[in-house]
Amino acid sequence: MGAFNFKVMARLREKMNLSRRDVVMSLHDIGVEVTENTILNWEEGQTTPDADKLMPLCKVFGVSVDELIS
Repeated sequence: MGAFNFKVMARLREKMNLSRRDVVMSLHDIGVEVTENTILNWEEGQTTPDADKLMPLCKVFGVSVDELIS
């Protein structure tokens, strides 16, 4: 498996006109607790999501895991 592609996540969020808060709330709705700062850190490549966060992120963005992993 490749590495998390933080640039893709940021592009997807912007393309969908979602704020980081929107992503946090969408993840919360499916039982995943993160903060806006966590989303920012993922988008900037400072940290990467744990494996258990990848599928929920894919649901929020409507993409496959392959699209978030390069």
